[in-house]
Amino acid sequence: MNVTMQEIQIKVAQHMIQPNMEIEHSAVRNIVMQMHMGDEKTSVILPLLAVNLSSSNSSLVRIIVLKSLFPTNYQSLRCKLGGLLNRRIFRFACRRDMNFNTIDSRNYRYTDKPIILSFILETHSSVEYLVHKFPRLDLQLFLIIRGLLSSEVLLVAFKNRYRVNYGVNSSSSFNRLMTVPFPAKDVVADRTEFGHPDVALVLTKISYYYLGLNEEETDPASIYDQWILYEDEKYIPKSIKQWNEVNLKDYQQ
Repeated sequence: MNVTMQEIQIKVAQHMIQPNMEIEHSAVRNIVMQMHMGDEKTSVILPLLAVNLSSSNSSLVRIIVLKSLFPTNYQSLRCKLGGLLNRRIFRFACRRDMNFNTIDSRNYRYTDKPIILSFILETHSSVEYLVHKFPRLDLQLFLIIRGLLSSEVLLVAFKNRYRVNYGVNSSSSFNRLMTVPFPAKDVVADRTEFGHPDVALVLTKISYYYLGLNEEETDPASIYDQWILYEDEKYIPKSIKQWNEVNLKDYQQ
């Protein structure tokens, strides 16, 4: 790609690369340059500055633009730097209304390292402390997750593809709701089941997560009772106390 630069563009680029100022450079923290609209700041000067400042392997150039100008700047940099020069470009969105405090702005890279080392080296942790720290239901969930990870049940489950390697048999002659193996896409294997019970349960949950439930498989009565459980019975009309009495076509009900 050939680029023809104007004299003002060359002066601005040189001044931003190596400022030519009368005062001492150590006292200068920032410089501001202003150009007219249409002087090719985005398409010419900005890519050249980014390439020059990032010529060293240890340099990382950050370009800050407004939200309204982000698509134009990003497309220009990706075309000129990423496409032509094979330079990697990362984008990071940051709003002006974001409030950072001392905790949010900390570098967690230096705090994570000792925490991970203490977890590996300090093997004599008190089981009684952990038992009293978490509720009983959470401990049961931790044990279930540990079993699924240590036995590689999740690894086996996520290697299979829904509706290709497994799925739900919707045939009326099949009286079970468990997931069954599929020899091909949308082809149900007759009289076959998964031998491992944990794998069968995990694949069944994943199948219904993708497939969803129909009206026959759901329990609308219990769901509706949960909806009106916290409402005062005095203010609930008799016509909508039961789910089967609700008429969805009656907007005044």
